[in-house]
Amino acid sequence: MTLAELVAQIVLPVTAVLVSSGIAIGLAMSERLAAERFRLRVEIANVTRSLTNLNNGLSDNVEDYEPLVNQVSADVSVLAVHLKTRDMPVAIFVATALFTARSNGTPALKASVIWIADCLERWQRGFLKSKDFKDAVPEDAVREYWIDISHPSEWAQKTNTPTGR
Repeated sequence: MTLAELVAQIVLPVTAVLVSSGIAIGLAMSERLAAERFRLRVEIANVTRSLTNLNNGLSDNVEDYEPLVNQVSADVSVLAVHLKTRDMPVAIFVATALFTARSNGTPALKASVIWIADCLERWQRGFLKSKDFKDAVPEDAVREYWIDISHPSEWAQKTNTPTGR
């Protein structure tokens, strides 16, 4: 077997397979990343919509808008699932700002809801960074409104189950 035959029969086919496999892997990875970015945009839109609904439903009666606050909270929790660790301060900021404003009464909540949505939109568009959110929220407020540490080993404590098997 000559060198030319070796190249024609082995090297070229192997190279063709490797190149096409590399292209396929690259396309699959870019498609996965695009899907992740799209899903994150959808979740941000859900939180923004919930904040807008809350703003529109605010009244002097807390019982009237409490389900809307709960919906925002649920949407923020879903958003947090889709965030990378470095971006978690965004969800923590939204939850903490929302519940801090709620604890200060309806006027404070009314004043902050659209501001929170605007901050979230500015982050999505790249005008704000996750660090901006982390720097903005006081640690004591985070501890009060965001549960950040959970572990399966807390089963008995969290489910009020007697220990032992």
